[in-house]
Amino acid sequence: MIMTKPLEAAIFDLGGVVFGISVENILKSWAKSMNIPPQEMAPKFGADSHYECFETNDISPKQYREHVYKTFGARLSDEEFDRGWNSIYLGLLPGIEPLLKRLQQSLRLVALTNTNSIHARDWRVRYADIMTYFERVFASHEIGARKPEPESFQAVLDYLDIDPGKVAFFDDNPENVRGAIAVGIKGFVATSPLEVSEKIQAILRA
Repeated sequence: MIMTKPLEAAIFDLGGVVFGISVENILKSWAKSMNIPPQEMAPKFGADSHYECFETNDISPKQYREHVYKTFGARLSDEEFDRGWNSIYLGLLPGIEPLLKRLQQSLRLVALTNTNSIHARDWRVRYADIMTYFERVFASHEIGARKPEPESFQAVLDYLDIDPGKVAFFDDNPENVRGAIAVGIKGFVATSPLEVSEKIQAILRA
């Protein structure tokens, strides 16, 4: 009798699952450079249509910067913008490296992240060591689709060539998890390595 594995691969979100992020840091940095109180900036800033287009490479960094300047009515140098934009990144979540090291022994690991060209230049260097645990990192601006769009998950499934039912997906955004479930992937909301570990163990025990 041939025993089949209940789980063959795991897809990880990056920000909020592998490393911490802080949008507040972006606004603090820009506020200092623009001389605008951060509390005045917060209501104007978010994942609007320009932001989403930037994450699928439908607009350029220059176009996105111009959109931000128009939103706030103030300008920055490219260096000031990028420095603030990339201040979003924090340290690795405690326990994530030993978890990935352990999982790598029995599962194929890949990452799927909504990101953009300015951010990617930073995190690919900043987190280079932890990225080695993933066979491949799928970035939205490179594949032209972002979570929770089904095309983003399909790009990963095409690469893995595994039944979606044997793939787990971990993200801190419930909307993205629902997108994964819609294409047949086992999706879970997870904001810590402990949650990821517990949910994988639950799949293996089922």
